Order: sequence, then structure tokens, then C-alpha cells
Amino acid sequence: MNYDDTLIEEFERFDFSNFQVLYHPPRVFVCGGEYNTGKLVPASMRDRIIQYFELNDDDDEYRLLSKSCVMAEDFKDYFKDGAYSDLMVFEDDIAKVSTLIIICLESPGSLVELGLLCNNSYLSKRLLVIAPQSDVEAKDSFIYLGPLSSLVETDPSSVLIYPWPNNELQEYEHIDLIAGDIKNKLRNTNKTSKFDIKNSAHIAFLIHDIIQISSPIKITEIELALASINVHINEKFIHRLLFLLEKINLIKFTTYSNVNYYYACNDEDRRIKFGRAKDNSKRDEGSIKMSIRRSFILDENESSKKRRLALKQISNIKRALGGAQ
Repeated sequence: MNYDDTLIEEFERFDFSNFQVLYHPPRVFVCGGEYNTGKLVPASMRDRIIQYFELNDDDDEYRLLSKSCVMAEDFKDYFKDGAYSDLMVFEDDIAKVSTLIIICLESPGSLVELGLLCNNSYLSKRLLVIAPQSDVEAKDSFIYLGPLSSLVETDPSSVLIYPWPNNELQEYEHIDLIAGDIKNKLRNTNKTSKFDIKNSAHIAFLIHDIIQISSPIKITEIELALASINVHINEKFIHRLLFLLEKINLIKFTTYSNVNYYYACNDEDRRIKFGRAKDNSKRDEGSIKMSIRRSFILDENESSKKRRLALKQISNIKRALGGAQ
């Protein structure tokens, strides 16, 4: 049986209504003021938080937070190859794949993001807003009377109010407490969710797991695997989600001949728990992966040979990255 037929056989046995989405290891979307400016004194609250995680990586949870932080500004090429035409749509997708969304209220952009995200019932459960004490205590402020009060009513732990740092001074006595609050919020954030076919993040995570199990895999084959699970989306939408997954360091691709072959950055961390198959049987990931790999390892046609050599190339890339770490 060839690669395509094996994909269909393996994935069509599953019913997406049984799927569970896993939000761990986390991705933490951090919004706020300037960061990583190279200045001696951190330029913003967000800058201080990120720097604190990096400097305290002897703590397992802070090390995990440091590795998991995602900033929209890092992705200035979001419009590349037509993946996204609208920054707001891109930021919304980043937020949806995030385990936790931190908004430091210190820039016009962060105020816009708060307005957008707090009105989304799905995302508001993952929000942590850090607000300046002086602004909040001015009780007639629009921010306090509007979005913040609504968030506090739903979940008091979703808003942190602290004195703001002086950006001319290195010392800031509240930063360890803020970092501790973030750590606690992440601990208590729900890490699982029932799969929703209308949620772009859930589709993205499903694509990640298809890649993880089936790599090296082409975009047309990802579309085929999705269709086998009765998830029908077009190639343009898949391309958009592949770009997103690449930007949050869940997948990469290598080009061999004139084809892009996708692979997962980590071979262990699943994002979807498939659950039982349609016939109520259980099929473990290792068996699926072995079946798919056998379909091209033992085949001698040109397509299978290219896939084998692409797999070898991917293994070399991962080995080199592992040695450099």
C-alpha cells in the first residue's frame, strides 16, 4: 500500500468528536510595551517580565515560561506568501493557540488587544491582564469601568494591579511577585479542551499531530489526512495554519527537490488526544507511525525514495540542533 492510501487507512478510523486538545507544553502570548531593546534598563513591564524569566531559568517553571513566550512583533513577515493579510487575524490565531495570554496595559496596541480579547468568551478564560495601579485607582477610567471590571467579575485572578516601574531605574521590587502570580495563573489554567472543528487553533493542533505522526509530509497530503478524518478545509487555510505553527516553533519544513516536507520540532509532545476509534478500538501513535513509515521505507518508486532522503535530511537537521543546544 502506498503512502497516500496508508494515510487514509490510518486516519479515517478516527472520529474527531472523540478528540481532546492539549495545551501543554504551554505557549504564552505576551502583549505590551517595547522589549528586547538592548538597553541596560528594561524598556517596559513586558520587557522586565521576559527578562525575569530568562534570568531565573534555574527554576523549572520559569525556564518553561521563558521558552514558551510568543510575541506578535517577532512575526513581521506574517503576510509572507499570503499566509495572513490582516495582523488582527494573525494575533487572534496566536491567542487561540496560547495556553495563557498576558497583556501588560502600557501601550495603545495592548489596549486594542484587551478590547478584542476580553469580549471573546473562549479567550477571556486564558487572559491575565497586568494593569498600572495609578490608572486603576482613578475609578472613572474607561479601562477600569469597562473590560477590567468585566474580567474581574468572571475571574478575579485574571487581573493583576501593581505599581508601574520607573523605566529609568533598574530596580523594581515588585517583579518577583508579578512573576509568581503569572506562574500560579499558568498552573491553574485549563490545559485541555474538547475538540471544536470551528476553532482554528484546534485545527492547527490537529495538523501538528498529523505532521508529527506522518512526517515527512507534503501540504497536499496533510489535506488528504484531514479529509480522512472528515475535516474539510482548503489548502490556503492549511498554509495559514502551517505558518502559525512554524512561528510558534511547533513545526518546520525542509525543501527536497522542489517539494516542502513538513516535520514536528518535537517528536514527543502531542497536541491532540485521539481517543477511541469509530469501532471503539484503541490505536496507539507508535503503530500508526510505523505503518505510515513502512509505506515508503520499503517502496522503491521515486516518490518514496525522495521521502526517505527527506527523512534523512530532517534527522540530520535535528541531530545538528540537538548538538548545538
